[in-house]
Amino acid sequence: RGHSREPVFYEDNDYYAYLSWLKQAANRSDCAIHAYVLMTNHIHILVTPQDIQGISRMMQYIGRHYVLILIIVTVRVAGCWFIIMSFYKHT
Repeated sequence: RGHSREPVFYEDNDYYAYLSWLKQAANRSDCAIHAYVLMTNHIHILVTPQDIQGISRMMQYIGRHYVLILIIVTVRVAGCWFIIMSFYKHT
């Protein structure tokens, strides 16, 4: 869920990017995706992992990739590129 119910998807390409990373993450983590719903400010995923750590690995992979889009979109909306430069400088 987005922080304070803020959107996590802003345009169609955001949904497609998330689905691409979801597929990659599921394959890498040996998880079977049975169903999903991408809402504007949250997602629902029905998944079966092959081992106890599968879902954690899958969500971590997605988070590491999709968060960069959220940072760029948030900064684009705010009009302040300094945040991106600070993010990369401190990580």
